[in-house]
Amino acid sequence: MFYIKVKNLGKNLKSKDLFNKNDLFIIIKFNGQERRTTTKWDKNQPVWNESFLFDISEDLFKNSEHAKLDFIIYDEDTWSSDEVVKKDSLKINKSDKVEQIKITNICGIDIEYGFVKCINYSKFIELNNKNNKFEQLMLEMQKKLKSLQARIQGLEYEKDTVYNKYIQIKNRVVQFLGDCKSI
Repeated sequence: MFYIKVKNLGKNLKSKDLFNKNDLFIIIKFNGQERRTTTKWDKNQPVWNESFLFDISEDLFKNSEHAKLDFIIYDEDTWSSDEVVKKDSLKINKSDKVEQIKITNICGIDIEYGFVKCINYSKFIELNNKNNKFEQLMLEMQKKLKSLQARIQGLEYEKDTVYNKYIQIKNRVVQFLGDCKSI
């Protein structure tokens, strides 16, 4: 089996749409097979963390020392045809056919890939999906933490502002009472 994990777009991708952010998905082609990621709506720098397995045939390297892994990034459009944003290929060498996961970047996308022995395909997918969900939860928690930190800073600023106004009003009242005594 050939394993690939599409992680994230490492660099912000300028939107093809005039008024919106990108709605990106990726088509991956290998050994006559095709896989598709989910669409990440309104994201110019999406995170997928999606894994795929491809069957490999005995004659994969029969006529050549390498096979081609194609990546095509699309911007999905509801009212018109999807647009190709970027595409590129990665050569998978015959010598790569070992139990080692490699990490690289193609079309600006961080990926892991390699040949794996997979006895229990459904267990592999289940574990991978659990890992993906955990990574997504961690990202959501990090975003919520940043949001809470920003809110706390906002509350601290509001507290300081209210306290400063209290001091100003107190000083005015003291001054007013002093003015009243002198009358």
